[in-house]
Amino acid sequence: MATRLPRLSITPPSDGVRAWIGEVADLTDQAPAATAAALLAAMRDLMSLELRRIQFTEGEADCLVDILNGRAETLGLGPLVYAVVSDAVHLARADESSSYAARYGIDEDTLLSKLRGMGPTADLALRLAVARWWAGAEPRDYATAALNIRLPDHRSQTPSIQEHL
Repeated sequence: MATRLPRLSITPPSDGVRAWIGEVADLTDQAPAATAAALLAAMRDLMSLELRRIQFTEGEADCLVDILNGRAETLGLGPLVYAVVSDAVHLARADESSSYAARYGIDEDTLLSKLRGMGPTADLALRLAVARWWAGAEPRDYATAALNIRLPDHRSQTPSIQEHL
């Protein structure tokens, strides 16, 4: 028997979003409520796909959860992870003994390059994954947070697309 989810009632945040949902509903010949639900499911799947594309080492993941430290502050779009991590790395580089490279055995420039190359969907997905990890995962249990970790033998520990998001 399928599990019933609680019914949600949402109000689009603006007239523009409401109009867009209506347009997509017309284009797909669906009711607006079904269209909004389908768009939410598509966003979830997009974020999952984006997380699968980005591969981190365990040291890089350790560094990210250290720097991002908790809740996703905003659902806004932009290079927010890159900005926060870049600032933290540059501040820590002033004192070589406390650099993230020394602490986690990573190449900071490689990590920053990965973060700089992420699009807005990946950025949001990563912020939510780190927040999910902080909400209760065991140390280094990054698969629970849906992070794609490159294992030392270069295999990947990639969660399935539907898991965890």
